[in-house]
Amino acid sequence: MRNYIIKRKLFIFLISILVIATLLVSFTPFIIKYYVNHHIFGNMKNYTGHVDDVDTYLLRGTYVLKNMEIRKNTAKKSAPFFSTEELNIWLSWEALRKGKILAEASLVEAKLNFVQSRDSKKKQHGQGLNWLAVFEKILPATLHQLTVIQSEVRYANPDAQPEIDLRVENINAYIENLTNVRDLEGNRVANGRLTATIFKQTDILTAAEFDPFAYDDFLFAASIQHLDLTQTNNLMNNFFQIDFKSGSGDLFTEISAENRKLSGYIKPLMKDVDIASWSQDIQEQHDNIPRFIWENLIGFLNGILTNPGSDKVATQIELSGDFDKIEVNSFGAFLGFIKNAYFSALKSRFEGKTGLMNNANSKDNDNDNDNDNDKKDD
Repeated sequence: MRNYIIKRKLFIFLISILVIATLLVSFTPFIIKYYVNHHIFGNMKNYTGHVDDVDTYLLRGTYVLKNMEIRKNTAKKSAPFFSTEELNIWLSWEALRKGKILAEASLVEAKLNFVQSRDSKKKQHGQGLNWLAVFEKILPATLHQLTVIQSEVRYANPDAQPEIDLRVENINAYIENLTNVRDLEGNRVANGRLTATIFKQTDILTAAEFDPFAYDDFLFAASIQHLDLTQTNNLMNNFFQIDFKSGSGDLFTEISAENRKLSGYIKPLMKDVDIASWSQDIQEQHDNIPRFIWENLIGFLNGILTNPGSDKVATQIELSGDFDKIEVNSFGAFLGFIKNAYFSALKSRFEGKTGLMNNANSKDNDNDNDNDNDKKDD
């Protein structure tokens, strides 16, 4: 009889645990959805947000926010300021093995939209809100790693003439070891890498190493390669009153910072550039004569500063100073144009000052050698 009572109580206990677990699994997504929509996105001042659905996988310590949108209250007819198909959040097993509770996250097909407009109601800059605090409320623990998959950043200015609609697409990125759970030595223990495209076909590559606990200690390198300069005409028209008839461009930069001191460079290179065209500027675009003269002057300078062997106009702009005052060596940049044109052609490659892009440089050297061989054949 006693054994029967013990077994009966054990059976009831196990059934109760099973019922509670089933209820927990069933209601957890609704609880998370209600909390996010009402307690986080419902208290964001000039912005409001919404999540359509939530999936949970309790055994894996994972939950997924689906079809998440954040909009500016005065710009509800515009594209959302931020949206993502999925925000996946899970406990970091790497951290758990070391006895720490940390989170990892991934954004799938996220979109970030910045809008510049004379109408303050349509303008979207994301100002006036601590977005890091919002993100931290969504996470169950401190973020250790972030992955971004097939995402996009857009900058639009519908009031500009011509209209600007600039998109950085196909963004794939990761940032890891944000908490140094791996106990690596030194300060720059976190690292990240990003690839993307701009103007549909131009490659962007960036890499960084940094101290996750101090913003003024980092290494950074980035490149934009094989840019069709005619794709930039809307931007160039707005800011410099010129447009390109033809040409391609590359951009390389490496920057290091330590104890608030900066050093680095920016290296722009343009090849086969043609700016002024009577048929394009006067007959098709109806530019005025002063602007046509201005573009001819730029074209003339481009001609005398082009290296005859590489067909490139290029320079290297040195950066120095600190976070309060960044110094740009303008005279050195001018001499760089002269040096490239008449003495030693600059290469489309990184200078190796950070060591972050050594593998990319080997490919760039191959491309430069191929271009030099083509010139010799011609």
